[in-house]
Amino acid sequence: MNQVRQENSFPTSLPVITAPHWSVREAATYLGIAVGTLRNWICSSKYGNDPIPVVRYSSRCLRFPSDELKAWAGRRRTGGGKC
Repeated sequence: MNQVRQENSFPTSLPVITAPHWSVREAATYLGIAVGTLRNWICSSKYGNDPIPVVRYSSRCLRFPSDELKAWAGRRRTGGGKC
C-alpha cells in the first residue's frame, strides 16, 4: 500500500543538529580542567583582557563556541616550561 505524505505534514523525526557549541562539561573536558574550575574562571573574569568565549543563554545555560574556545586555548598555551 502506497502512503502519500501530505504537503503540510511534519516529519516524524527531527534532523540531528551538530551545533559547533560545547556544554560546560564538554568544554572543561577539552581544556583538561574540572567543571567547577571553568565556572570559577568565567565568574571571576580570570582572563579579563582575553575572556573565555562563552554564550550565556541564562545563568545556568552556558555554551562555548568550539572553534573560538580552541583558539582561546591555543593562545593560553605556554612552551611547557615551569611557571
